[in-house]
Amino acid sequence: MRLSLRYKFILPFILFTVVLTVTFGVTAIQRLTYELRVQYERQGEQLALHTAGEVLEEQVLNLGHDNDLGLLARNLVAGDVIYLQIVLNGQVLAQQSRYLVNLPLVTTPARVVVYHLLTPSNGSPYLDLIHPLNHPLGILSRLGLVVTPEVKRRLQGGVDGYIRLGISLKRMEVEINRGSLLLAALSLGLMILSILVGWGLYRMILGPVERLSEAMREFGAGNSRARALVDSGDEIESLANEFNAMANSIVHQRDALRQTTDELERANQAKTIFLATMSHELRTPLHSILGYASLLLDEINVKLNKAGHQYAGAIQRSGKHLLVLIGNLLEFSKLEAGAERLHLTEQRAAQIVAEVVENQRPLAEEKGLRVEVEVESSLTLRTDETKLKQVLLNLLNNAIKYTSKGSVNIVAKASEGFAYFSVADTGSGIGPEVRAQLFEPFTRASDSAGPGVGLGLAVSKGYVELLGGTLSFESITGQGSHFWFRLPQGGPEDETADR
Repeated sequence: MRLSLRYKFILPFILFTVVLTVTFGVTAIQRLTYELRVQYERQGEQLALHTAGEVLEEQVLNLGHDNDLGLLARNLVAGDVIYLQIVLNGQVLAQQSRYLVNLPLVTTPARVVVYHLLTPSNGSPYLDLIHPLNHPLGILSRLGLVVTPEVKRRLQGGVDGYIRLGISLKRMEVEINRGSLLLAALSLGLMILSILVGWGLYRMILGPVERLSEAMREFGAGNSRARALVDSGDEIESLANEFNAMANSIVHQRDALRQTTDELERANQAKTIFLATMSHELRTPLHSILGYASLLLDEINVKLNKAGHQYAGAIQRSGKHLLVLIGNLLEFSKLEAGAERLHLTEQRAAQIVAEVVENQRPLAEEKGLRVEVEVESSLTLRTDETKLKQVLLNLLNNAIKYTSKGSVNIVAKASEGFAYFSVADTGSGIGPEVRAQLFEPFTRASDSAGPGVGLGLAVSKGYVELLGGTLSFESITGQGSHFWFRLPQGGPEDETADR
């Protein structure tokens, strides 16, 4: 998945802010929780210390007056204090609790201990703090009380007991929740601020780049009016101006090229019309010349000597050759102008091949070449008889012209709904320098094969494509050439009546 510059720029910025705020928030909550717990523990210790001092004073000044200790316990168990237990010498002197009915006695610890527990009724957290009384003189000193010799004497043996306090942490939880909400709101605000800052930076830094990219994309898609409107006052604006100048130049050159192309097309059309017209106009007098040559050769109304027969024969041969050239020009002009039409009928391939071979056999026999034919007798196809014959005539004529010895092979067979035709020879082959342009008009495989203008293969290629096929070839210099094409037996896919 490819991300645009917008997301590549803004997303890391937001992710960094989220990670930073979450880390800060978690750290702050942990710190707040720790400080509140320490604060509650210290408050509990101070409360237990003062209670221990009052218990010791009661023991020193008025030992055995339990009523005062009970009143003290009842007064202290309020607010965050959920229970108080005073134990001396293994006896509970006073106990007051809002949740627990009986607090079990514990062994007096050597120092203050604090447990984090949950109430069994509703699972609320609280602190269970036990403050020992085994160092009474130290307790009185910490409270700033005057320790007289009499007090020292009476407490010389030490005191076995402890003060046990239960302190609720509900208020601490409320403060933590309030702090969490505050931090969450702060984090959300920071994220929103980061999005706004990121978007602003993107608009300022990468916005011009995106506008330039969009203009380039539209121009590449064919919108010649697309331009990059950037006024950032930096290198990106310079780049956008260069792109706009390049786009203007391309549009100008394209318009000039289109105008030149139109002119060339008009000139080519005029040339095609001229060739077609001239070819048609030349055929009429040429037929007359051939007719007179035939009359001379038949000695109708005239007697010719040997030289006269030779001259009349030369006129007839040259006229026939010129007629073939004019015919090729006319056919090529029609193809180029798109004026050629198809006349599709059901044809037997064997009959067409036989007529083509019979037409070219005298030329092959004159050169001493064998013409080998391989045709499936049952092969039929829907095609234009005249154009298919012309293609095979051109290929076979070329094969004979460019072969000095050996044979020429012509094949016609069915292949998966197609009629396959090929003409192969054992001639000189086609040079590598002309293979790429072989089907181009006025291109010849060799200048030594006799007269011609190089239109036969161009016309053949056009006819094969018109009939729904493709003409291909392969050649090895000095060993011969192989031309082949295949036509759909049912006719061209885009055939129309008398196309």
